[in-house]
Amino acid sequence: MFHTGRLPNGEGMVVERKAPRRKGNTPDERYNQRMSDVKIYTTNYCGYCARAKALLTERGIAFEDIDVTGDAGARAMLVEKTGRHTVPQIFINGQAIGGCDELFALDASGGLQRMLAG
Repeated sequence: MFHTGRLPNGEGMVVERKAPRRKGNTPDERYNQRMSDVKIYTTNYCGYCARAKALLTERGIAFEDIDVTGDAGARAMLVEKTGRHTVPQIFINGQAIGGCDELFALDASGGLQRMLAG
């Protein structure tokens, strides 16, 4: 699994992490999780963003972290797409699912795994 993000000075980084083996995950389920398109729009000072990224990492879900700190254009695009002014904003396979609270609720209900499986 690859987690991408930006350093505070704006330089890019790529950190390789291995997805943990979870009891009950078949190879097909892990493949589908890796192939899902998960994007999370964050700022570098947001605690809810850190919690959402931690949940995705804990579940072994690869995601793209898009830092919109100080980027008014990107924030305006998020408001246009989601109607929300807050971060994080999380998209799975192009569908906006909301923020941190919605991600945790989706995970608790089993909906996150269903979305990732297709």
